[in-house]
Amino acid sequence: MRRKRRKIPSQKNEQGVLGSVDSWEFGYLYQARCWAKIPAPALPPRPLSWIRQVLLIREPDLFRIVGTDATVYIRFLVGCVFFVALHGCTTLPILLPLHVTHAPPSVSIRSMTRASLTSLTDSGAFGRDRESYRGNLKLLSVHVAVLWWMSLTWVGTLLWICRGAFRLREAMVQDAKKERERYLKENNGVPNPHQGWRLRTVMVTDIPSGLRHETRLTEYFKVCRKFLCIT
Repeated sequence: MRRKRRKIPSQKNEQGVLGSVDSWEFGYLYQARCWAKIPAPALPPRPLSWIRQVLLIREPDLFRIVGTDATVYIRFLVGCVFFVALHGCTTLPILLPLHVTHAPPSVSIRSMTRASLTSLTDSGAFGRDRESYRGNLKLLSVHVAVLWWMSLTWVGTLLWICRGAFRLREAMVQDAKKERERYLKENNGVPNPHQGWRLRTVMVTDIPSGLRHETRLTEYFKVCRKFLCIT
């Protein structure tokens, strides 16, 4: 319902035409950036199809639309999607059959406990069948190898995310440098007066009662500036 068009008689809700933000229910919440100065593409009509849209959008375009923070966050989510997909195709087909087929008979086939590591190595569940129990202990080496595989791939995912974040940071620095050079060129080398911090507000507490008047406080700071050589 969040993307449902409102029935506004003064506007034609044509197919493929986004129209005004007021013509959408919750348009300000879910599609606000579609009417920004640099508009984002409209949300797809099908459920969860935005995932494919985010995966296909180019990172420079995303950076230009939503900025650095959101782009790094999307990069993190994309990395998580690929990490889960990778281990869904590698780790899951290896470990799940081992747990299901080598679990003790006392654990029900319908039970989720059958897929746990505890049921695979529970000596009490095997009873007198010590041979199966010792065989399952040898399968722990497979779990160690999978653990190393998951750790290395997750470190690689984090490095990929950090590499993209540093690249975006470098792009921001270069954009600021080009903007400063353009401003200096247009203003004959005069720097921007608003570049960086120029004015600061200082909060002063515990002011003596004799200085709690605006005129006296101004005179006090004038005298102090002379002694401290502050201009």
